[in-house]
Amino acid sequence: MARVSDLTDLLRLQAHLRARPEGPYTDRKGQPCRHPGGLYSQSLGEVLSHMRELTEVIPPEAHPDTLRTTWPKVMSALKALLVELDSHADDLKTIIVAAGTRPDKKTSQVSRQIDGIFDELVGRPINRVKHNGEKFEACYCFNQEFTVYGYYVAGMRPDGAIGPSAHAHGSTGTHWSFSVTLRRLLGQLALAAGTVYPHVRSSLALPLPIWSQQERTDLCAVANWLKRCAPFCFPNEVHVRVPEFGLSGDEPYLRIATLKRPRSAYTRPGVAWSRQFSGDGVTMRFSVM
Repeated sequence: MARVSDLTDLLRLQAHLRARPEGPYTDRKGQPCRHPGGLYSQSLGEVLSHMRELTEVIPPEAHPDTLRTTWPKVMSALKALLVELDSHADDLKTIIVAAGTRPDKKTSQVSRQIDGIFDELVGRPINRVKHNGEKFEACYCFNQEFTVYGYYVAGMRPDGAIGPSAHAHGSTGTHWSFSVTLRRLLGQLALAAGTVYPHVRSSLALPLPIWSQQERTDLCAVANWLKRCAPFCFPNEVHVRVPEFGLSGDEPYLRIATLKRPRSAYTRPGVAWSRQFSGDGVTMRFSVM
């Protein structure tokens, strides 16, 4: 029996948006826009595709020394994912307006809720990278048995040194591991869908659509990649609770109610910390034992 999954929130929203009548529809600026069902399906598909592409460029079992020339490709894939997630948040706000079933005040409130869901992991970091000249850079914890890979946003500190940006990072600290972040982002997709759904749902009892072949392939690829990751996180992520995500048979599932605390890599012996910075075309490595 398949496990109850919060990913059904994505499918449920998709079903009700697709059931809306043909247009015309207008966006937040009063300009013509796509049918909400088509807009949501395309936006979600792009996000899941970029998640899979990120996992394809960073093998979690690899030793850090083998990835020295890979970091630019990884950071490029990361940036593409977060840009797509930022666009997805905008698409959800467009859908709320296009649905046209709520007064402007309520629409603005829901838009702020969507921004709040994605703010820490998407909104703030991508804004600093796109508009303030800061950069995504790689970091990792490792010993002889495993490596935990992740990233941070590098910016100029008041003393002129380069380090984690005080403006980009939030309450979870100054470094994000890929394994924890992907689980959190999938949870945020489900939370955002659940936030939008009450404002666009139809009065009809609609069956859930099934995942498209590409969507299922992307979700399964991410789930299988996460299974290969070491079951640890960065020390600053220990207090974060992350959704359970995996496969039940061949069916992807997400359970936000089953929040788990990841274990710090520093609970293992001999762990060292390393942070990369690529400036002026030269990659430097800073290590702390």
